[in-house]
Amino acid sequence: MPILFESLLQYLPSFMLHVVRTSAFVYLLPGLNQGSDTRWLKLVLGVAFGAIFWWVSERKVIVPGGLVGLVGLGAKELAIGLAIGFAVQLVTSILTTAG
Repeated sequence: MPILFESLLQYLPSFMLHVVRTSAFVYLLPGLNQGSDTRWLKLVLGVAFGAIFWWVSERKVIVPGGLVGLVGLGAKELAIGLAIGFAVQLVTSILTTAG
């Protein structure tokens, strides 16, 4: 059991960083902001896309500084995801306005 736990601890930070980035991106996607059931849809899409991107990219991340470093990396991934989502939202609104 300890071997499984140690292996999980090696892959969990990378997975969580991918989920944070994709969830921030999905949160700002246009078209998913209508209705009351979209929170669950956004959560499921964020975790699913995060798992897919984690699977196809580098799975191990060396976290400098322990928990403080992980929080810093998480904040950076959140900012990147929000920036990408804002850019997609901006392009979509430009295309809608232009006709």
